[in-house]
Amino acid sequence: MNRYPIWKAALIMVCIALGLLFAAPNLFPEQPSIQLKSIDDTVQIDSQYETVKNALDKAQIAYSKIKVDSNKIVIRFTTVDAQAQAKKLFADTYAKQFYDALTITPATPDWMQEIGLKPITKGLDLRGGVYLLLQVDTSFLVGRLGEGNLQDIQSALEEAKIPYKGLDIGQNGSVDIALTDVNDVERVENLLYKKRPDLERVIDPARPDVITAMVTDAELNRRKAIAVEQNTTTLRTRMNSIGVAEPSITRQGSDRIVVQLPGLSDPNDAIALIQSTASLEYYMVDEEAQASGKKRFGVKFINDESGKPVALKRKMIISGENIIDAGTGLDQDGQNIVSVVLDEAGAAKMGENTHRNVGKPMAVAYIEFKPVQKLNAKGKKVTEMVKHEKVISVATINGVFSKRFQTTGNFSPKEARDLARSLRSGALVAPVYVIEERTVGPSAGKQNIQQGKEAIALGFVLVMVFMLLYYRKFGAVAVSALVLNVVFMVALLSLIGATLTLPGIAGVVLTMGMAVDANVLIFERIKEELLQGKNNREAIKAGFDSAFSTIMDANITTLIAAAILFSFGTGPIKGFAVTLSIGILTSMFTAIMVSRFIIHYWFEKRHIKHLSI
Repeated sequence: MNRYPIWKAALIMVCIALGLLFAAPNLFPEQPSIQLKSIDDTVQIDSQYETVKNALDKAQIAYSKIKVDSNKIVIRFTTVDAQAQAKKLFADTYAKQFYDALTITPATPDWMQEIGLKPITKGLDLRGGVYLLLQVDTSFLVGRLGEGNLQDIQSALEEAKIPYKGLDIGQNGSVDIALTDVNDVERVENLLYKKRPDLERVIDPARPDVITAMVTDAELNRRKAIAVEQNTTTLRTRMNSIGVAEPSITRQGSDRIVVQLPGLSDPNDAIALIQSTASLEYYMVDEEAQASGKKRFGVKFINDESGKPVALKRKMIISGENIIDAGTGLDQDGQNIVSVVLDEAGAAKMGENTHRNVGKPMAVAYIEFKPVQKLNAKGKKVTEMVKHEKVISVATINGVFSKRFQTTGNFSPKEARDLARSLRSGALVAPVYVIEERTVGPSAGKQNIQQGKEAIALGFVLVMVFMLLYYRKFGAVAVSALVLNVVFMVALLSLIGATLTLPGIAGVVLTMGMAVDANVLIFERIKEELLQGKNNREAIKAGFDSAFSTIMDANITTLIAAAILFSFGTGPIKGFAVTLSIGILTSMFTAIMVSRFIIHYWFEKRHIKHLSI
């Protein structure tokens, strides 16, 4: 008797059970929702649950569920109108307590969520949302690199007591060191080799008393790559800070970042936060230059809010990069303030500076970059980031402080909140600006989903009709395997957290055709074996065995093509490649193992003499 291996049967049944379980969350509809996150990070979100619930009940806004999820409160509604009413309520009444974000949340049962089951993540074209392509302005980074190099070299020369006439920042972060005595050239070269071995040292024969300390191209590219990566992390933190659901923020190329915010119905706040470059820098005031009003080496002038220039020592004490937390409040006069907390490095610098400069004035500069369109040499419009800076506060250091302190300025409540939010979520290492923006509305996303479902249904029906008419009962086996193939695809896409897009749906439809193609090969081989006079059992075994190598060859070559698409493609192309790859693997399993399992128990166990094929 031809026995089907028990372990294979058990494996298939377990796979089917797991496939149905992992695919099940996709059966539940999505509901319009609002995510609330506390503006004050020190407040536990659990303690605000009753405040939110009572506010909705008092306003008589119908909701289906309120849940505390990690560090945010998620409110689900049955209608978009109720969502809009709640949005207005929190924007008008609780703007100082919560960041609110409109989104869409799946109505998956709690027990499924507790064991980690989630539906397929939908892309922007299916769910609606915002797509932004950001350009990172690395030219600012080069300028900052030059300033840092200048400060390091200045400190090293003063520590070694080597006289110099001046220091100037050149191109790509280089620094020109003009020496008082040409005989000190060798000393300076040795000093730079010891203190800054990453800098190349070049001497122009026409100016033997000037050493140019240059950043290597490799180091410059490394710094730019780090800046883009740090900006990516900062933007991800900023989106999480205001409760944006499932943001996708990835690097593209050497100096661009792609931001995708699916399900975001009101993107204005998110876009404003993404582009926000507001930061603070702290400097000591040069009292001598302030009194004379004359420029000199090591001093720069920045206007205050009234337009009066303030002389600042060029060496910066700390910047926004050293700030790890920030909040808002009011001082004794009722003026808005921003309180900051520094990291260990920043606290050490501030503590040392205030210890040495008690009784001296320190200034706070507000820094912001804004995109400006200009015409280049070819007459083409290009976007450049223009630095805007102003001194917002000058105060005398009355005592030593380091890690925690307050910054005053002529802030409005909104300006103080926005600045604190930008500082809290991290300063951008280099400014960014939007070069491409696309918004897909929720209605367009729903239409795309409906059209995708119709395409899958139509493809399935056409394949089913063909297989049933041409292969009869064996066609029913192929259709059963095809249904399980779709279930396995949905389950795997949900399990690995892949994003489904319209091209991904095209991959599903394509896979359906490829899946039955394997069954067609097997069935035709079985037909050939029957025509050669073999009995049913031998024909089925020979048909599967002879078709196996052909099916493997065809699917492996397609899998290689999908891997190439994934490696070199971007966005939708990658989505198509992922769906196609998963479909190839599941179709091989269903066509080779599941189909044979069904045929064995349907035909062989029942001892059917004539195969309906």
